[in-house]
Amino acid sequence: MITSIGEILVDQFITENGASNALGGAPFNVAAAIKRSGGHSSFIGAVGKDELGQFLIDKAALLKLDNIYIPMLDGYSTTIAKVTLTNGERSFKFVREQGADYHIEYPLPSFVNESHIVHFGSLMLSEPEGREFINKCIKYLKSKNILVSFDINYREDIFKGQNNIKDIFKDVIEQIDILKISDEEIDIFGEDYIYSLKDKLICLSLGSKGSMYKYNDIKGIVPTKKVSPVDTTGAGDAFFGAVLSQIDGYRLQELTKEQLDKIFRFANGVGALTTLKKGAIDALPTKEQTLKFIRG
Repeated sequence: MITSIGEILVDQFITENGASNALGGAPFNVAAAIKRSGGHSSFIGAVGKDELGQFLIDKAALLKLDNIYIPMLDGYSTTIAKVTLTNGERSFKFVREQGADYHIEYPLPSFVNESHIVHFGSLMLSEPEGREFINKCIKYLKSKNILVSFDINYREDIFKGQNNIKDIFKDVIEQIDILKISDEEIDIFGEDYIYSLKDKLICLSLGSKGSMYKYNDIKGIVPTKKVSPVDTTGAGDAFFGAVLSQIDGYRLQELTKEQLDKIFRFANGVGALTTLKKGAIDALPTKEQTLKFIRG
């Protein structure tokens, strides 16, 4: 099983006809993608004690994950990501005044101990409470020999004004086992630094070009089938959730190049198919749909 921890929020799509709300948040998208890709997934997050928080809890329950723990917090608001689409590409503006998303409770629920992998979103790192939480969690998970996954998922609108962003992220990166990074984000941290990391599975999403992986001396670039995207929201999360679903139960050092090529080809397919519909979660394909797509 894989447990995903971090922000669950409202994706509010802004169009000329008004706004519509959808379930979102990168780590929750990852949990949903794991489930849709045939894996076992759980989620831990937090929402405000408000109408939008109840909306998210109700929507999350419909996905029938293995475990869901999303308390509603008094005194905090459910975070909103206002999403604007331009030719299928999205931009974000966050509404996060007294946001509940980074006030996740510690210690963790007991079902975490059943996990082979625990995955973290990154938006919590913008606040001291979130940084303290993730460091406590990683220390605990390492004591239980549970693999730790992390998605950089850098959002300028969340981290603006902070001068030590690289140090904040590197403090987490040095501790984890599986790293998701995009081609845009690798420019922030530098290829030399990312590719020098040892004993970590690096998963680099390259958009329409596919993806790349590296684990010590094993590396590969895996192309993807071309599609005409309608909405790229959540495509990277879908890709990474699919990767995690396929490596659940494996020790990283057991994975061969042939296995990783196959895993990343499948994950590319999940990411590509997700762009063909609007929304990060409703667009997720099933495992059978993905296999048909990559074989066709």
